[in-house]
Amino acid sequence: MLDVRRTSLLFMIVFCFLMTSCSRQPPVSAAVVLDSMCEVGGKPTNGVVRMRGVSSDSPLYLTDSLLSALYGEAARGWMGDDGVPLINDVALFLPAAKTPYELAVFRCSDARGTATAAAICRARLDAICCAWQGSEWAGELEDSVVAVEGEYVLLVVAPDTDAVLEAARRAIRGG
Repeated sequence: MLDVRRTSLLFMIVFCFLMTSCSRQPPVSAAVVLDSMCEVGGKPTNGVVRMRGVSSDSPLYLTDSLLSALYGEAARGWMGDDGVPLINDVALFLPAAKTPYELAVFRCSDARGTATAAAICRARLDAICCAWQGSEWAGELEDSVVAVEGEYVLLVVAPDTDAVLEAARRAIRGG
């Protein structure tokens, strides 16, 4: 009788573990979040997407040199002091025309990564605002934002910031 109880208890524990581990959804890729942001009008019609979640041979691959040119030398590598990556995934939209629009999604590994990505994105946003200060685009930049949504850091420099952020939040939640 005692063995049946132990076996039943063990079975219940294993079953509960499997149910909780199977119900967790994998994180949404930065590219999927970026695509959702672009769909709501967060970009002009022409531009390029660059991301890390593709082969380094792909024309879509985001190189360290482009990332550091846009986001500063601190963006190169994204490694913590312990050798663990702070950023797991990155996707960017860059306009082809001379406009200040830019969208970026960083999926971070932990709070240190989120803080690092947010600081680098804020510096990038400051650089964009300074570059376009006094132009006809300066008013468009007033609503630009760096937002942290859980493990994601979003840079939104787009005409309808609120709609773009809401689309990103929906994509992150998986809906």
